Amino acid sequence: ASLVGRRFRLWSAALIAVGGIALLVAYSPSNMDATFDLGIFRCLAGFGIGHLAYELHRRRPARERSPWWSTTREALMVAALFAFGSAAGTDRLSLAAPLVFGVAVLVFAREQGAVSRVLNRESFQRLGRWSYSIYMVHVLVGTLLARLALLAEQRGGLTLFEGVRPRLLSLGNVWANDALSVGYLLVVVAVSAATYRWIECPARDALYRRAAQSKAAAPT
Repeated sequence: ASLVGRRFRLWSAALIAVGGIALLVAYSPSNMDATFDLGIFRCLAGFGIGHLAYELHRRRPARERSPWWSTTREALMVAALFAFGSAAGTDRLSLAAPLVFGVAVLVFAREQGAVSRVLNRESFQRLGRWSYSIYMVHVLVGTLLARLALLAEQRGGLTLFEGVRPRLLSLGNVWANDALSVGYLLVVVAVSAATYRWIECPARDALYRRAAQSKAAAPT
C-alpha cells in the first residue's frame, strides 16, 4: 500500500505539472507571464513539478560518491540558470521555467557542493527567509518608483521614459540605469526585511497559535 501511495503521488504530480504547462501552451497569450487570467495553470505547473522534485529527491541515496561531482553539478546548474534567464524572456521558452527550476531544486537539495556551502552563509539564509516578502513587495516598490518618475517627468520637464509599449524607465545611459536598478533592488530588500519582521512573522505565529488552540479544543 505504501509503494502504491508513493507511485500515486509521483504520477499525480507529473500529470498536474504536464497538464498545467499544456494548458499554458494552448491558451496563454503571454506564456509564463500569465497572471489574473490563466495564472492558475502556471500555479498548477509549478506545484506539480515542485512536488515531483520532492518525491524524486526522497528516492535518491543520502550522499554523493564524489564531492567534486557535487560541486561541478552545482556550478553547471548556476550557469544553466543564468543562460535560461537571459534567453527566455516572455516567449515560448519561458514555459520551461518550472522544469528548469525544478531541476535546480533537485541539484541543490543535497547541499553537498561548494556553491551550497556559500549559499548556507547567514547573509544568503536571510535572503531566503525574506524571499516571500521580496516576492510580495517588489511589484509595489517598482510601481511606486514608476509613479514617482512619471510625476517628475510631468512636472520637471524631464524625459525619463522611452519606447511606446511598454514605456521603459531610463536615466539616459547604461551606468545610470544600472545604478537605478541596484538602488531599486536595495529598497526592495530593505522593505522586505521590514515586512518579514513586522507582518509575515507575526501573522504566521498568530496562525500557528490559532491552529494549536483549535487542535487543543477539538473533541478527542
